[in-house]
Amino acid sequence: MTDGAPRWSVGTRVRLLLDLPGRDDRLVRAGAIARVEASDGDDIVLLTASGRTVDAPADAVEPVHREEPAPDDWDTLRDTVVLDVIVGSQAWGLAGPDSDEDHRGVFVLPLSRLGGLDPAPTALRSPDATAQHTEVGTFIGQALRADPNALETLFSPHIAHATREGRWLREAREAFVSARLHATFSRYALGQLHRMQRKLAQHATEQHLLRVFAADPDLTEGALVDRLTRDGLGDASTIRGRLRDVARSAYDRGWTADRSVDALRVVLRQGEPTLPPYRPKNAYNLLRILHMANRWLRTGAPMIAVDDPGLRARLLTIKAGEADLDDVLAEAEAVAAEADAALPRTPLPATPDTDAARRLLDRIRTRTARVHLGLPTLPDPLPRRPTAPAPEPLPDLRAAAASVLAVAGADAVVLCALSGAHLYGFPSPDSDLDLKGIRLAGLAAALAGPSPPRSIEWTGLVDGVEHDVTLVEVSHALTLLERGNGNLLEQCAAPGVVVAPDTDRADAWRYWALHGVHRGVARHYTGFFDHARAEALARPSIKAWLYALRVGFTGVHALRTGEIVPHLPTLAASSPHADLVATLIAAKRAGPEHAGVAHAASLSADLSRALDGLGEALADAAPAPQLPAAFPHSAALRDAIAAWRTGDR
Repeated sequence: MTDGAPRWSVGTRVRLLLDLPGRDDRLVRAGAIARVEASDGDDIVLLTASGRTVDAPADAVEPVHREEPAPDDWDTLRDTVVLDVIVGSQAWGLAGPDSDEDHRGVFVLPLSRLGGLDPAPTALRSPDATAQHTEVGTFIGQALRADPNALETLFSPHIAHATREGRWLREAREAFVSARLHATFSRYALGQLHRMQRKLAQHATEQHLLRVFAADPDLTEGALVDRLTRDGLGDASTIRGRLRDVARSAYDRGWTADRSVDALRVVLRQGEPTLPPYRPKNAYNLLRILHMANRWLRTGAPMIAVDDPGLRARLLTIKAGEADLDDVLAEAEAVAAEADAALPRTPLPATPDTDAARRLLDRIRTRTARVHLGLPTLPDPLPRRPTAPAPEPLPDLRAAAASVLAVAGADAVVLCALSGAHLYGFPSPDSDLDLKGIRLAGLAAALAGPSPPRSIEWTGLVDGVEHDVTLVEVSHALTLLERGNGNLLEQCAAPGVVVAPDTDRADAWRYWALHGVHRGVARHYTGFFDHARAEALARPSIKAWLYALRVGFTGVHALRTGEIVPHLPTLAASSPHADLVATLIAAKRAGPEHAGVAHAASLSADLSRALDGLGEALADAAPAPQLPAAFPHSAALRDAIAAWRTGDR
């Protein structure tokens, strides 16, 4: 007996962990429930609930502690599927015109089905057997064991359906990958091919038995055993066992009415049936698994679709039954040897990240419970809005991030970005770092008074650089978005993201804000520009002039396009005032933050014309037709804020 192989007692209820061929040459899907009929340690014989016989390795099953799913589980629980992917030959690039589209995935039981009196199913199967879904707890356990079906589900590029929880599973998939797949892929596949070879040797014996029995169906069982003993097929006990195996196999194939030798005799009166030597579809899939293991161990990346034309042609030849099994086994031995050699140098970790898997399962179970209890939950993931590339190099933001987290704490920050002169494209050598963002007050703070504090502000020196941190509480930030506040929008559009501890939360905020630019921005930018222009004319400085120009250009662009662009050099590059802006920016970059204006008389005339032109453009600019009259995502953001406060992730 192989060290570590499970010991299964006859009669034990078990569940298949892998797809395996039955003795009728039809595939028995992973998740099928069966009872152990016989066991010799390394190998067991299973009888499924539908009466099919399966030969399986001892480590290809797990015990069943609960009853089988109810027949209507597919109809009642199919809406709980969180991940559905296409697997099989369609995903491998090996499909033929008659190939099915097989689906595999994950479902999450609602809270009412966990721990109740009714049995909680761990698998869902569609009536036509083309879809197989595993309950998330069982699935994560299988993935941690490097089960081929589970890992292919996580890495299949063909996603048919994925909810937020399904995306979490896919995003965490690398946590399940480890060198353990050497055993579950390579050793398993090679072992199955060796079993297939042994079956092929048995096939010749069984075919001879059928030939002799078909030639004289009236032979008694004793006479038949004596005849086959003389033919050298073994002793009487061995031959009787083979005869029972053939009778049972005939029943499994639907040839006979029962598993008896007499029922086999009835069939043989009509002629000698032919037993297929081996199932080519199983052989080609096992060889594919070996190649996949070898690639994964060598490169650290999986091979779902077969991308080597030569290997693809070879596998299709085997699938068509046009290859000798001995040749297939020799090839498999060579690939397995390559996988063995790759194992000591593999880039894969020795073990999976069990802690990450545990946190993932807790996250999914918690969200399911929130839904059941009616607590606020976030909608399915929004399309991610990629951060715009910075038009110029940004300063090192590591110290800035530490400042923000020290002020607010990691759990409280939604998003914080670089603002001020660095964002606008004209920092001086001594410019401080303006850090503006959104924070989330906890549930206790939100319930303690009429409303959480609107903002937290902090100013201090870090490594000789002044850091100016302002974090607006998320509820007040929503109010500002509803008013069309450009400052909030510019934070969301900033390429210099300093802190975003929860990327889903930050992405959601950015998406709703930047897809919610509305006509209210006209009031903000017009008022902001009037104030900045008055300040620049009353107390001239390079900084004041540039700030007024920047507000005007950003406002006009926002009204015309609905796009928020805070970077002045980008906005002014194609305008009639490009030279003036370039001159001022060069002076600002070269001198101190609050430098005065050299040659004020010559520049002031150009500046006045530029500011007048921007003022007229802002006054005359009709908001783009696509801009809504009001912020369109208030309800969605309020629901999201409620979910964030109560802990939904």
